[in-house]
Amino acid sequence: MNLDVRTLSFVAAINALILFLWLLSIFTSRKRYPGTTGWIASAFFLFAAMAAISFRGILHDALTVVLGNTCFIASFVLVDLGLRRFAGDRPAFILYVAATSLIAVSFVYFTFFEPQVAIRIAIISCSISFLCVRLAWYTHSRIRRIVMEKTTLLVAVFALLGLWDLTRAVLTLLYEPAINDFMKSGIIQSTTVITFNAASILMYAGLVTIHAQRLENELKTLEGFLPICASCKKIRDDRGYWKQVEEYIEHHTDATMTHTICPDCVQKLYPNIDDKKTDSP
Repeated sequence: MNLDVRTLSFVAAINALILFLWLLSIFTSRKRYPGTTGWIASAFFLFAAMAAISFRGILHDALTVVLGNTCFIASFVLVDLGLRRFAGDRPAFILYVAATSLIAVSFVYFTFFEPQVAIRIAIISCSISFLCVRLAWYTHSRIRRIVMEKTTLLVAVFALLGLWDLTRAVLTLLYEPAINDFMKSGIIQSTTVITFNAASILMYAGLVTIHAQRLENELKTLEGFLPICASCKKIRDDRGYWKQVEEYIEHHTDATMTHTICPDCVQKLYPNIDDKKTDSP
């Protein structure tokens, strides 16, 4: 059985576009944490990558091979960046630049100077595998503590993608070393497109889930006991910082605080004003 890679890539592009619009709708219509912009951009880059790949052999290789695969690696880089911003950690910008530069430069060389489809597949597969294993470990060790819930789905998706890409690189070099046209490649590549199509749905669903879980945890904090100073009335947040009541509420809810003064405080602070109102005819 040999599935049509072009059709599968085009379907994957449509799927990525739907995911992009879904994330855009979710994260722009309610409170969101840092990092969500990276996830939205990731889905868009995935759409651009799969759309470009689906036009392989129709448009110029600079667009469909070099730019398409650079966008593909960038989509995973942006997921990593988003997760680290979500957790409040510093993104690994050096790694991001190195990964995208490796793909761009190597694909230019193995496309225009020394055409080798199998080598290109091995390079992109190993790069994605490394990023996915890194994402799986970071999600398990760091994100799980942030959301205070199991992140099994997200960890499993990253781990399986990392394992499959490494397997793909090995199988391609062993069984498909003489590929001349990616669109006419065998079952290994078509299975990869199907795998990524399904995994992308689970990956972005997992990202939305951890974001929703963190929001729910904040709501539970507001519903539970809040440590408040008996003197200045400041509230201690989950990081141990003392904040004004209005600052705390604005940070944890969609409410916007405004200041006024009640009648009792007017009488206490400005008795002359209150007396004038009483004496007026």
